Amino acid sequence: MEYIRLYFNLQEMRYEDRIDYLEQIEEGCDQLYVVRFMLQPIVENARNMDSRI
Repeated sequence: MEYIRLYFNLQEMRYEDRIDYLEQIEEGCDQLYVVRFMLQPIVENARNMDSRI
């Protein structure tokens, strides 16, 4: 999650007031290990999908 937070910090600097995000983490998921480079495309696609609405 720290990697994703850093990613969104960069996005907030780039897009200023035009970006907002909400973290929703199911209980127990904070203990899982995931390769961080695997998460970035998922997060980027979720961000892009939301901006199309």
